[in-house]
Amino acid sequence: MRQELGKASSNALPASRTRISATESRNPRADSANRALPRPKPAAKTVSRSSADRDRRGSAFGGGGTGANGDAGVEELERRLGEREKLLGDSRAEVLALRAQVEKLQVLNAELKLENKNLADGLTVAEAKIKSLEHKCDQANSITISGVARQPPPPPPPPPPPPAGVQCGLGKAKTVHKASALVELYNSLTKRDGKQGSMATDIARISIVGELRNRSAYLLAIKSDVETKRHLINHLIEKVQSASFTNMEEALSFVDWFDGQLSTLADESAVLKHFDWPEKKADALREAAYEFRALKSLEDEASCFKDDDSLACETTLKRISSFLVKLERNTSRLIKLRATSMLLYRECKIPTDWMLDSGMVSKMKQVSVMLAKVYMRKVSLELESTRHAERESAQEALLFEGVRFAYRAHQFAGGLDSETMLIFEELKKRVESQGRGH
Repeated sequence: MRQELGKASSNALPASRTRISATESRNPRADSANRALPRPKPAAKTVSRSSADRDRRGSAFGGGGTGANGDAGVEELERRLGEREKLLGDSRAEVLALRAQVEKLQVLNAELKLENKNLADGLTVAEAKIKSLEHKCDQANSITISGVARQPPPPPPPPPPPPAGVQCGLGKAKTVHKASALVELYNSLTKRDGKQGSMATDIARISIVGELRNRSAYLLAIKSDVETKRHLINHLIEKVQSASFTNMEEALSFVDWFDGQLSTLADESAVLKHFDWPEKKADALREAAYEFRALKSLEDEASCFKDDDSLACETTLKRISSFLVKLERNTSRLIKLRATSMLLYRECKIPTDWMLDSGMVSKMKQVSVMLAKVYMRKVSLELESTRHAERESAQEALLFEGVRFAYRAHQFAGGLDSETMLIFEELKKRVESQGRGH
């Protein structure tokens, strides 16, 4: 490229000098002025400078090369610029889509507010109608009790006579006559049905009024529990208020007992609100019992886990991983509960030693170490059985899963026991041997 630029500049110089000399010969004043002024530097240096600048720019963009390397750098920049423009266009499209979605949600929110307002207005109107119907039913019942007979509803008018010239059938017209016997029979049946319908309506109205006047079976059952089971509820109140326990097993038995007693009520909350029920302590007892029972159940289930050779290795490893996830989640939940409820439990005389790090937390960590031992042992057996059958990539993945699970258990429990460390050392040797093989 430098040689081509040099040739172009050398070819351009004689032509330019010829034009300048012709101009000077035509303009003597310009000739004298040009003699006084210093001559400009040759253009070849300028061309060489521009080519050098191009070389420097090419080296900056293309990694210090010229020619093909410079063109490759320019193409790379253009490609990156195109990718950025495409990314910018995609971002703008996403912004527009999100803006449209926000507008739709705003419209939907306005519609829901309007619908909520209409429902509130309809509810107000319905309540007013119910009060009006209740008032009318009261008046109707008072009239019935006073012995005033109600007038049956008037019979409907007889059907109008058919218009003249109506033809019956497809052929000739037939003469019709009024049947007075049919009209009388219809009227009598209508009166009888009207009386039966009025009686059914009265029964329905009385039932509605009974519901509105707190005479329903549900409310009557609550009222009966309040009256007949007063002694039982007062006895439960005394037991809950004076309850204190030495361990959580006693608390579990007590909670199961008073829950069984309260289950005989029609509605626990509706009945107990008529008494001075120690709700704060009862709720704290139930919460502590639930949390302790859940942790104890998880500990027993995880600690009793046994490797089943009939199951696939992947299935067994997934089950062990799910146990570790549950242990981590329940331990984190216990720590949060300890921070918020330990003072309340102590105030209610509920044992709290199981909430400490030396309680259920320590047991959970021990179970996690046992699971790590089973997991790594299963991985080692699987690697031994598939040493030559599977590809190296599959064995490496299985080995990595074993090391990762051991690390998770180590971080959760704060360490590993000696037996688990021996199994881990075997996995470590496998990792090192595979690393030397690569």
